[in-house]
Amino acid sequence: MIARLERESHRDLPTFGERLIAARNRNWIPEIEGYIRDRHTYFVVAGAAHMGGPDGVLALLKARGYQVEQL
Repeated sequence: MIARLERESHRDLPTFGERLIAARNRNWIPEIEGYIRDRHTYFVVAGAAHMGGPDGVLALLKARGYQVEQL
């Protein structure tokens, strides 16, 4: 629901929405993967709009083969 609201809020400015959410998410994935490979415990903080939807961090990690679960 949050992902849908976020997309709707940028309907008139799609490039802005792409840069604000989707591009940033894609840029974060290599960093997050580095944390995963390091085997230490890390706490990654991002706003809710970055989590859901097809361009969300969770979907991007799943697409790379990671198992994502809510605790």
